[in-house]
Amino acid sequence: MRIDPNDPHHLALERDIITFAESHDWVIGSATYHSVMPQPVQLALQRCWDPAALYVRARADRVAVKENDCRLFEAKTNSGQWNRAAIEANPICHYIRLGIPCLYIYRDYKDGFEAAFWTTAMPCIDVVFLPDRWDAALRRYFRGQFRDVWPDVEIQSLSSVNGSCDPYVVISRESLTAVAVDWRAIFATVPVIQPPAPSWLSDCPILDGTYVV
Repeated sequence: MRIDPNDPHHLALERDIITFAESHDWVIGSATYHSVMPQPVQLALQRCWDPAALYVRARADRVAVKENDCRLFEAKTNSGQWNRAAIEANPICHYIRLGIPCLYIYRDYKDGFEAAFWTTAMPCIDVVFLPDRWDAALRRYFRGQFRDVWPDVEIQSLSSVNGSCDPYVVISRESLTAVAVDWRAIFATVPVIQPPAPSWLSDCPILDGTYVV
């Protein structure tokens, strides 16, 4: 898949989100490595192909803060290659494992379709694509990580050498719509809407209103 942070459609969606959130008193900051790290580190990370470097390069683009509430969010647009959403698998997997809610806001600029979801209430995934550029050890690593999080989802090898070569998930519009949240309401509603808790917390006993983990 191709990831271009300077794609005009991606930048337009980010501007829409930031402008709206700031109009409702959220403070927005960049969390991307190419915004917060010195150029030598950026260049080194771009040449490094291991799980840690992938995580740093693909983690949430933006952080929004309002009083005691902090939200991570990602703007994602359809590059035109798919009729479905194609999103980097590694950071989503990381958020799910840690139970950290990150808001993904997706827009298909071909027809304006838009949907948002929390990583703590994921849509169904059609398939995980794992490019062949990774050596055998890293492919085993990625397969193990993804199977732990998505045990019933098929993992397919991909021979393409174009784009970023990040592992990625493909999600249908139907699945996106089934769990979609209104991202504008999330930033506009008072009091602030809380993200859903990760599913594993529902199995934890509660003592005096506090989850015991």
